[in-house]
Amino acid sequence: IKAIRPLLQSFTTFTSTGLELVISPLAIAVAIVFAVLTILISAWIPARRASKIMPIDAIRQSKEIKLTGKKVKTARLTRILFGFEGEIALKNLKRNRKKYRATVLSLIISIVLFLTVSNYASILKETSQVSTEGYNFDIWVRSSNSSVEDIKNVYSKISGLDLVTESSTIKTSLGHMLLDASQVSETLKQIVTQNDQTKYDLSAQFYCLDENSFDTYAKSIGVDPDDYQNESTPKAIAINYAKNIGDDKYTAGEALSMKPGQQVEILSFASDEEKQPTGMNLTLGAITSQRPMGVLNSSYHTISFIVSEKVFLPLSSKLSDEPQDPDQNLFLNTSDSDKLEKQINDFSKELSKGELFVTNITAKAKSEQDMLLFLGVFVYGFIILISLICLANIFNTISTNIALRRKEFAMLRSVGMTPQGFNKMIRFESIFYGMKALLYGLPLSVVVSLLLFRFQENSFDLGFIFPWVSYCVGIVLIFIIVTATMLYSSAKIKKENIIDALKEENM
Repeated sequence: IKAIRPLLQSFTTFTSTGLELVISPLAIAVAIVFAVLTILISAWIPARRASKIMPIDAIRQSKEIKLTGKKVKTARLTRILFGFEGEIALKNLKRNRKKYRATVLSLIISIVLFLTVSNYASILKETSQVSTEGYNFDIWVRSSNSSVEDIKNVYSKISGLDLVTESSTIKTSLGHMLLDASQVSETLKQIVTQNDQTKYDLSAQFYCLDENSFDTYAKSIGVDPDDYQNESTPKAIAINYAKNIGDDKYTAGEALSMKPGQQVEILSFASDEEKQPTGMNLTLGAITSQRPMGVLNSSYHTISFIVSEKVFLPLSSKLSDEPQDPDQNLFLNTSDSDKLEKQINDFSKELSKGELFVTNITAKAKSEQDMLLFLGVFVYGFIILISLICLANIFNTISTNIALRRKEFAMLRSVGMTPQGFNKMIRFESIFYGMKALLYGLPLSVVVSLLLFRFQENSFDLGFIFPWVSYCVGIVLIFIIVTATMLYSSAKIKKENIIDALKEENM
């Protein structure tokens, strides 16, 4: 809390002290009561069960095993698929049903906890992004100079200043397009109304990056920048992420329902009603949610496209009835925004013509970044905490279960089971544990995730995103942790003397 307090102060103004640690006596009291009750119940249930057993029966252990052949019978397919060791492993689980169910329940709880928290983290990340503008630059520079070449030279000199760590010059142009219902997302349909022709009329905002910036951006999303340099068959990169605020409810997600390679017709805004709008076909070379520096989040009414300079020139001329120079903006990242802002203002005074307008976005950008980092610290810190709890829970349950089966394992070894066969049996038990736990744990975690999603629908309409990565990680980790724990615990038992283990009366 001490470390992240400056992050909180950068994006909040409601308090002068920032985030303070508050210890709730009620929370501590509840934790103590809960711990005491858990321990008492855990001790009372087995003690009550033991008190009902006659001393002679307890000594003879005559009631320890109540089995019939039917209860431990396994399908013939089990031996075919898993061999003799697999059949023995499954019979062991059937014979120790209570311990087996306790272990599986522990695994299910761990799976649900981990996957639910991971999914909640992704939901929180999405909601935090919706509430921000997406500033990815520190300083924004505009010029009042009418000469394109003069602006280019001025921007080039500013980009070469020592304090500049990254720069990008962007030209913009605006058009519109009419899309069919099959080309737009369901979310967009709920926000944008159709016109008389049953089409969705959307603005098309074009961003032309300078050559170096475009090459860097194209490579960062995994496409070849050379594929976007052909004027005769123009290609663009579509930013398929938009957000909207309506009725005090945030909405964000994909705006287009299209695939790379499809074409859209871009039309101009006709200044004269008698003139027909001009246009051109544009191929979507790539569709991504990743924005280059200087491009902010757009609304569902406007789709952002990134194009190269060679494509932008003929495109902008067709989108304008009266040819005019496009707006040029310079976006900068720096190590010291205040000093760089002063340098640019001093440089502006020396210009013979035109004027520079400098906007320092650093405070806003830092505020957004600090908020995301602040949420990330708590969310991922909570995920780590839950993961450690799950790991300790699984290890404790399985290692205890293995320790209570010392006599059983000694009996198997005494009748000739080899170390290789023993390890194989343990691995199959791990598989059975993992499969049974996942069979119940995965659907339960999906249900809980859907409930969490429903709770935030009143404020955020983001669409349910199934966290495939978290589920794949959870599935792999369950088998790894269960197998490793069982092998570790059984390795300790294998070192013991078989005769001593067989003499053990405490099962």
